[in-house]
Amino acid sequence: MHTSTIRNTFISIIIFIMSIQYITWYESLGMALTVFSLIDFIENIGKKIPFLELITLYLFLSCIAMPVVAYEIFNKHNDLAKLWVTYMPVPSREYFSYALPSCLAFLWGTKTSIIKHTPNIQNQIDNIKNYLKSKSKVGFYLIGIGIVSDIFVSFSPILIKNIVQNFAYLTYIGMFYVIYSPSKNKILAIVICLALTIGQSISTGMYGELVYLSAMSTLIILGGKKINFYTKLIIFIFGLSFLFLIQSIKSEYRDKTWSSNFEKKADPVYFINLVYERLQNPSTIFEPKRLFNASVRANQGQIIARVLNYVPKHEPFAYGETIGVSVLSAFVPRFLWPDKPKTGGADNVCRFLGDCESFRNGFSYNISPVGEAYVNFGKTGGVIFMFFYGFFYSFIFNKAHYFSKNNPTIILWFPLIFFSFFTMENDVLSFINAFAKSSFFCWLVYKTSKLLFKTNI
Repeated sequence: MHTSTIRNTFISIIIFIMSIQYITWYESLGMALTVFSLIDFIENIGKKIPFLELITLYLFLSCIAMPVVAYEIFNKHNDLAKLWVTYMPVPSREYFSYALPSCLAFLWGTKTSIIKHTPNIQNQIDNIKNYLKSKSKVGFYLIGIGIVSDIFVSFSPILIKNIVQNFAYLTYIGMFYVIYSPSKNKILAIVICLALTIGQSISTGMYGELVYLSAMSTLIILGGKKINFYTKLIIFIFGLSFLFLIQSIKSEYRDKTWSSNFEKKADPVYFINLVYERLQNPSTIFEPKRLFNASVRANQGQIIARVLNYVPKHEPFAYGETIGVSVLSAFVPRFLWPDKPKTGGADNVCRFLGDCESFRNGFSYNISPVGEAYVNFGKTGGVIFMFFYGFFYSFIFNKAHYFSKNNPTIILWFPLIFFSFFTMENDVLSFINAFAKSSFFCWLVYKTSKLLFKTNI
C-alpha cells in the first residue's frame, strides 16, 4: 500500500471519529470517505490527469456529503426544505444502506484496471511537445473552426446539432495544441477560449460547460507539473470558491434574463454587477437561502431517495432493461430505430419517479447511474453494477492513455472525448450515447485530416 494511501486512510479515520459524536455512524463513514476521495484527487493533480479521481469526488459530494447536509440541516424540520419539499423522502439508514456501498463500489471500480504500464504523464507531455514541434499553426486552425462552428450551434437542426457542437469544442482542443506547440501566442489562445466560454455562459445562463471545461483544462495543463500538496490545495479552494460564486449568482441572473417560456437573453452588465457585488461582499455568497439553494442543486441523493421510495412500491424493477437498451441505442442510428429512447432522462423520470409533467413544463433532471442501478437490479445488484460501471470508466480512460503511446495528441482531445464523464447526475444512456458520439467524432476528424490534408493532428 502506498504511503499516501495510508496517510489518507488515517486522516479519514480521524474525520470518522470526530464526526460520529454528532451524526450517525453511517453518515460519519460517508463523510470520511468523501474526505478520502477529496485528498486522493488533490494529491494526484500534476502526477497524472485525475479525471477518474474528480468524477469519484463529485459522486461522493453529490450522493453522500450533500445528503448528510440534507438529513442533518435541511431536513423536514427546516422551513425552506418544507416550503420547497426538498427534504429526503426516506430515512437516513435506508438511504445510506444503498448509496454508501454503491459509491464505494464505484470508487473501487475506478481503482481497478486490467491495463498495465500506462505511460507516465511527464513522458506523455514530452511526446506531445515533440510531436507538435512542426505544427505551430494547427492549434489556431482548430480554434478558427471551433469559433465559426459555435456561431451555427443555435441555428442547427436538431439532427446535426450535436455534430456542430462537437466542431465548436475544437476551440478548446486547439488551445491545447497552441499551448504545447512552439507557438508564441499561447496567452492569446487561452484568452480567446476563456472569453468565448464566459460569453456563452452569459448569453445562455448555463454554467455547466464553463465549470467542466475549466476544470478539465486546468487538470490537463497541470499534468506533469511538480506541485506540492498545499499549492494544489489552494488551487482546489480557488476552484471551489469560483463554483460557489457562480452558484450564488445563477438564480438571480436567470430570473432576470429568462422569460416564463424559458427564452434566454444576455445581460452582460447585470452579470458583471452581480459578480462585483459578490466579490465586494463575499459573505453574501454564504447567506442561508443561497446555501440552501446550492445544497439542493448539488444533492443528487434527494432524487435517488425518491427512486428508493418509488421502486418497487409503484413500479417493478427493470431487471437490466434500461441498461441493455442504453448500450444498444448507442450503436443503432435513429433512422433504423425511429422510436429509440431519447437522452435527457424524461423516460426514466416518468417511469421510476412518476413525474411525467416536469419535462413538459421546461424542467430537466435525471435519476443518475446510482438511481438507475437500483431500479434495474435492486440494492445488492445495484452495488455490484456500480463497481463494473466504475471499472468501465477506468478501462476506457486508461485505454485512451495507452493509445497515446502511438498518438500523443489524443490527450489533448480528452475534454471532448470525456466530457460526458462529468455528468454523474445523468443516466447510463446519456453517458454512453455522448461518449460514443464524441469518440467517433474525434476519430473521424483525425482520419479526415490525414486523408484530405496529408497530416496527422
